[in-house]
Amino acid sequence: MKRKIRTIDNSGWITNFFYWNDHLYLVDSNFLNKKSSLYRIEKSIFLENLKNKQDIDRVFMGNPNPLLSNAIIACSSDVEIIEEYDYYIQNYLYFEGKEIVSYLIKNEVITMILGTNTKFSNFQILGTDNGTLLGKINDKVAITNPDLEILKEVNLNVDQILVYENNYIILSNGEITLCNKNFEVLDVLEKANEFVSIFYINKNNLLISYKESNITKIVNYKTKKSMMFLEFYIFRALIIDDNLLIAKKLFDSNNNQTLNLPLSLIF
Repeated sequence: MKRKIRTIDNSGWITNFFYWNDHLYLVDSNFLNKKSSLYRIEKSIFLENLKNKQDIDRVFMGNPNPLLSNAIIACSSDVEIIEEYDYYIQNYLYFEGKEIVSYLIKNEVITMILGTNTKFSNFQILGTDNGTLLGKINDKVAITNPDLEILKEVNLNVDQILVYENNYIILSNGEITLCNKNFEVLDVLEKANEFVSIFYINKNNLLISYKESNITKIVNYKTKKSMMFLEFYIFRALIIDDNLLIAKKLFDSNNNQTLNLPLSLIF
């Protein structure tokens, strides 16, 4: 099936994105700069801008920071700056009324609840499920409450967790497994021979993106049927509407790896 792909000009500065509380949150974290900033745009404003089919030199997703962007783009952007931080922002959540940020500090993930003294070292958030946080501590899965208090630990080394109604899909060292909510393996969906990333797409399907092959497949985890979805690798992807996927490529047209490519909208 041929997908409609649209790029958003002046969005290459965005290195990661999250969706919470009717806002798309954006970060500009990269390892070349010590500081990073958190930004946001309302979902309604983002979708309204998409009604304009003119792709040439759109600036609504431009960086609003005049120190990092030119004056015209900064003034015309619909993105707002929330705050600048002294560290690399790895993750941001607005969860159960709390703002939770994970930073990368000297190769260690530090997760904090903003506005409090609550800090959790070496805890990498992987998802949320039923009022709890799913995360990784060394080679274990940790389930915590919104206050980052550990409720349960599971001896399982994971890279990613996708949350479905009755199941988890887990990526671990290239192996993608279907598990129940007790982390018991029900099925092996794939054993990849290369680096892959997985993304939630809807209640029955996931995306598997292959870095070396530079392709992305869509897979029905219930039937295991798969088909080509994109002819490129994506390292960030997020469903923000029923039929709208926002993604970021890693390789340019010359197959060079770069974090500066614009966001892709996939319909």
